Amino acid sequence: MDAMPQATQSLWELVSHSVEISGAIEKAVLLVLAALCVATGSLWAQSSRAALGGRVTDAQGAAVPGAEVSVVSEDTAVKQTTKTNDQGNWVVQFLIPARYNFTISAAGFKSVEHTGILLQTSDNKQIDSQLEVGSTTTELTVTAEVPLPTVLEPPSARVPELTVVAPL
Repeated sequence: MDAMPQATQSLWELVSHSVEISGAIEKAVLLVLAALCVATGSLWAQSSRAALGGRVTDAQGAAVPGAEVSVVSEDTAVKQTTKTNDQGNWVVQFLIPARYNFTISAAGFKSVEHTGILLQTSDNKQIDSQLEVGSTTTELTVTAEVPLPTVLEPPSARVPELTVVAPL
């Protein structure tokens, strides 16, 4: 650079400095665009729905695969069912924010019911349940017909004839 005239050297410094500045601006613009993409993606990911799930185990903590889970909205009475996977996990997604009840039943176990679970927008509630060994409750209603009593016929409505004997 010593061989460059003063004006050329100043011009060279100016150009190289502006290239550094434009490179820094370019990096800043790219960072801002990347941040906007990430922010927009997370906004799109937000949902007006909720999810409810959990893990079902037995008294020893072992997973209960294949248990049936029924989730019912208290507001609409809409029922959705699913089954637990091999690890005992289950989830019902895309639920409208409301209060829910759910029942878990599996062969060889007593059923378990959870009530009044409030789900709000974007909730992802996990409620684990432990099943007790026993049979599922079977409700049997027996109605026996009691025979009506035999209706007795009223005694004859005939009045016996009376003979009036007049004194002589």
